[in-house]
Amino acid sequence: MPATSHSVWLTIDIGNSTIKIGLYFGNELQKRLFTPSMNDVLERISAWNSKTPFDRIGLCSVVPERTHRMIADIQLFTDVPIFELTSDSFLPIRISYDPIESLGLDRIAAASGAWSSSKKAMIVIDAGSAITVDLVSRDGTFIGGVIMPGPKLSGHALSNHTSNLPEVDLQLPHGTIGLSTITALQHGLIYGMIDGVNGVVRRIKQTYEEPTDIILTGGWAPLLTSQLPRHETLRHLVLDGLRVIMELNPT
Repeated sequence: MPATSHSVWLTIDIGNSTIKIGLYFGNELQKRLFTPSMNDVLERISAWNSKTPFDRIGLCSVVPERTHRMIADIQLFTDVPIFELTSDSFLPIRISYDPIESLGLDRIAAASGAWSSSKKAMIVIDAGSAITVDLVSRDGTFIGGVIMPGPKLSGHALSNHTSNLPEVDLQLPHGTIGLSTITALQHGLIYGMIDGVNGVVRRIKQTYEEPTDIILTGGWAPLLTSQLPRHETLRHLVLDGLRVIMELNPT
């Protein structure tokens, strides 16, 4: 059941630190909200539905306990069918990953959205609480990728598992090295992310024969965007990918 100009679809991406929702009229994203608050999300969904009732709802989640609450609360004010992305869903891409059930659903949605938009080989970088760098071939096969902690998660681990290292503001520092503990941590956490992502991208490009586009998304994308090779930033990639997958799964 492909979307039409009259279709109103709600997409929901439940991540580890942020919930993202998007309201699509046909293929166009018209409204969106990114927030860590489940209550704020439910209030906004209810308000959107009261003005423009949804035809379908799609959900992608990596936090099962939040998934159950979200579905139950949405069903209090609408009986619209809720499509929940799983590893068994019909996809626009093939998955070469073992076992497929261990592949994060947000990675599936992001790769589906990225490949469907151009049908090219690509490296998909989703820089969130965890940072994933995934490779999709030109024929639409998800080959695999790399998972690393994001700077907030790394900083939290250092603060909680050492005696004297504090939590710090995560911003791009000046210079090559830190001249205090605070700036040394910022260099390690922020440039650790930047150098880690660039290192993975470089190794993929050195070993993979097909030319690869680079697609960037996620909450840390603004810090990465000036530090990566030529790329395209797609802020709503997981929501867009979920909408594409919904087209292939009408019920």
